[in-house]
Amino acid sequence: MHKPNILIIDALNLIRRIYAVEEKHTQDPKALIIACKARVHNACARLLKLKRFQYAVAIFDGRNSWRYQYYPKYKFSRAANA
Repeated sequence: MHKPNILIIDALNLIRRIYAVEEKHTQDPKALIIACKARVHNACARLLKLKRFQYAVAIFDGRNSWRYQYYPKYKFSRAANA
């Protein structure tokens, strides 16, 4: 039986990392959002071109994610706003 190809994107992480880079180069808040949107779109498009995925999902995991239940020390050494 054929196994499905699934692309799982850690969307919040992707957006936060791109934002952090763009923030250093863009002073205008509106331009910052537009640049981030374009970069996130391009990154996802490149990921989708790697293989012919049957399914793709973007995961947004916030402060109380399942990871804390699985591993209580998840992000314990990071700053409070990280």
